Amino acid sequence: MATFNNGILGGFSGTVGTVVGTTWRGVPVMRSKPRKSTKKPSPAQLRNQLKFRLANVFLNPVKPFLSDSFGQPKGTTSRFDFAKSYLLTEVMIPTADSFLIDYPKVLISKGPIRGLLDASITVQAKQKAKLQWTDNSALGLAYAEDALSVIAYVPATQDFIFFEAAAQRHMGEVVLQFPEELQDLTLEVWATFKNKASQQYATSDYVGSITVI
Repeated sequence: MATFNNGILGGFSGTVGTVVGTTWRGVPVMRSKPRKSTKKPSPAQLRNQLKFRLANVFLNPVKPFLSDSFGQPKGTTSRFDFAKSYLLTEVMIPTADSFLIDYPKVLISKGPIRGLLDASITVQAKQKAKLQWTDNSALGLAYAEDALSVIAYVPATQDFIFFEAAAQRHMGEVVLQFPEELQDLTLEVWATFKNKASQQYATSDYVGSITVI
């Protein structure tokens, strides 16, 4: 049974015969009712399904951040859609039976302002790490008060650690405190800037792989 949301001339939700009515990103749409396939997927289809599944597992925990930080929406294509497309085409490395993430190619943001200059990260005792960079706020599209955000990924647990607005561009460094349970684990780390006035991001930088001590 279908429900008409705005009278007989409006969009509807539900099924009428072989037609399904639904809403996609606020736009009423109609599509054919899907038919169950009795055909087994080919090896290529199974591999493509695996690739998409792995991409979703990696990206979904950072979806709220990517939905704010990755480029500009275009039509019905969201920032998250662009982030997923980039991951699928540029970052995932095929292996014999699966895919690997090329961490240095991962982007957590994409935008027009300047990113980090000469970034480096150094492990410290008690689950800390110092991230340093050169203050380039005198250059175009780089502002002293740009907010630094850092995201670290833990491959062993598939967890992300967030440090949003952890410092400002002019500071040149910040000490990150990680949870104790991450001791002896390897982390992949990215950083980016956001300009609060324009709400624009830099294209993020991969700052390295560290082992927490």
